Amino acid sequence: MLLALTLALATVLTGCVTRTSDGGEVIVSPEDRAFEVRSARVALTEPVPALVAEIARVVEAAERVWTAPGDSTQRARLAVAFDLEPLRAAALGIAEVEVVGAGPDVLAVRDVLARMVERAEDLGAQVELEMAELAAVAETDVVLSGLVEAWDEPGSYSRQVTLFQETADAAAALATELSTRTAVVPCTELWGRRSQAATLLEQRTLELRDLIRNRDGELFDETRSTYREDPYGLAMRPGEADAAAADACWSDASDVAAAEPEMAALVAELSGALDPAELRS
Repeated sequence: MLLALTLALATVLTGCVTRTSDGGEVIVSPEDRAFEVRSARVALTEPVPALVAEIARVVEAAERVWTAPGDSTQRARLAVAFDLEPLRAAALGIAEVEVVGAGPDVLAVRDVLARMVERAEDLGAQVELEMAELAAVAETDVVLSGLVEAWDEPGSYSRQVTLFQETADAAAALATELSTRTAVVPCTELWGRRSQAATLLEQRTLELRDLIRNRDGELFDETRSTYREDPYGLAMRPGEADAAAADACWSDASDVAAAEPEMAALVAELSGALDPAELRS
């Protein structure tokens, strides 16, 4: 009993005890701990700042895509061209760092590094989701534009009545389908905006169909001309509305944007692990 107490006291005074995977114990002296910490600092001098900088680049680049001027087709081109390879390389650089030792400090360092790599991987996956959605949105806008273009299709009386009915039915079906989608960043309302636009197109197309049925060509031309100026009731193109919405909310709502403060917190935790208070003297 006395021997056990003596050993425990010696451990407190001279080092730390860590447990191995098989339940054994390793005593790490303050000198060894200090050496491990210094070695870890050297090993992480380049890869950690590289990852932090790359995460900042990715977040900034993603926001530029979201808020870029122009229509959704232009934004989709930027989304498809988004380059995540430097981020993956920076995360791999962290994953490959060998932090040597068995002390509590390096164990904490390894844990933080693993979470840094995981957060970087999550960031890449989230960027891919957002960029893929922006590409899909552009495809939907092509469909919406096609519904509007149908208003200008020439044809006989019966053909136009049929065409406008078919166009209205297509708009209704599109509105229903889009209403079931949820945007990756909900506050941007990508799909809700387009579902409402499709519903409005249905209503306006049916109104135009009725004017055809009434053979009121003059009012048909006036109404179509008015509607064509703002076919979706957005006062702008859908892609421009997307950019305005993203400018207002993306930085607060996107998991991509959240990566920077989360990584900053991990860096602060890592700094603490690399600067244990009891070793400063």
